[in-house]
Amino acid sequence: MTIELLPDKEFRKQLPLNDPTYGICNVQVETDDLYLVNEDIKKYKKPIIADIAGSLDHIRKVKAYSIPAQNTFTGDLLRKVIFMMNQNYNYNIARLHEIIYCEYHIGDFYKMHMDIGSGQNSHRKISLSWTLNPNEFNGGKLLFYDPYSKNDCVNYPVDELTILGFTPFTYHEVTPVTTGIRKSIVAWAEGSVWR
Repeated sequence: MTIELLPDKEFRKQLPLNDPTYGICNVQVETDDLYLVNEDIKKYKKPIIADIAGSLDHIRKVKAYSIPAQNTFTGDLLRKVIFMMNQNYNYNIARLHEIIYCEYHIGDFYKMHMDIGSGQNSHRKISLSWTLNPNEFNGGKLLFYDPYSKNDCVNYPVDELTILGFTPFTYHEVTPVTTGIRKSIVAWAEGSVWR
């Protein structure tokens, strides 16, 4: 049996015509966008369990909050960003699945991982990462690893108006924060399961 995600009406408009590509890209947003996303965070954030105690606490430590993907400025903006990024990737995108606001306090981290997995995570097509305050903390670098050598990594310097998008099977991590609080938005565009 095959299960296909029902696409949001926004993503029905254009299906990919060419072969897909993989990697990391970025989209610049406006200062007003950052302000309105911060307003959404104040208004809508709801805590979720990401400070996992027990079996996974050696992999990540972060305070995480859900932001609605529907009927918010943040959701609308990220859908536009996904459209723009998908001009490069050319994936069959069905929807913006979830938006998570993260706060990494001193000592918080997320060790090397991929955003793809089994179950619901197998539908992820584009991972988004947006550091909202890159000048207000130290450490907390988002590193991407070479798929052929997990020892080689790249840190893409970004400002608060840059959203990074990447293929979800790209190994990446957030290094421990040493001062301040790292604030970010992560989200995923979904489509049919990778084959």
